[in-house]
Amino acid sequence: TDLNTLLSFHETLTDREIALFLNDLSAIADQDGFQTAYDTALEKIRLFPTCDSLILNSALFLEGCLIYKKGRLSKETKQYQEKVIFILLFHLMQMILREVFSESDCRMAQNKNKKDCAGQFNSLKSVR
Repeated sequence: TDLNTLLSFHETLTDREIALFLNDLSAIADQDGFQTAYDTALEKIRLFPTCDSLILNSALFLEGCLIYKKGRLSKETKQYQEKVIFILLFHLMQMILREVFSESDCRMAQNKNKKDCAGQFNSLKSVR
C-alpha cells in the first residue's frame, strides 16, 4: 500500500457525489448546527484535498450559512467567516501553484524530449 491509501486520500469526487454531500451538509447544518457542518466539510476536504469543486462549493455553502444566520451569531459569525475566507484563499493559491508547476513541468519534459529526439536522430544519421 502507498501513503495515499494509508491516509485515506482520494483524488476527486463526481459532480453528483458533491451535490449529494452538499445536501447532507445542509441537513447537518439544520439539525446539528453550523459548527458540525463546518467540521464535516473540513473532514471531507481533508479526504479530497485536490477536488477543487468540493472545496469551492463547500466554502461557498458555509459562507451562505453564515450570511443566513448573520444576525444571530455576530461574534461567532465573524470568526467563521475569516476561516471560510482562508479556506477559499488557500485553495485558490493551491490551484494557481498546481497550474504553474504543471505548465513548467510540461515545458521541461517537452524540452527534454526534443533534446532526446534530436540526439537519437543525429545518432541515426551517423550510422548511415
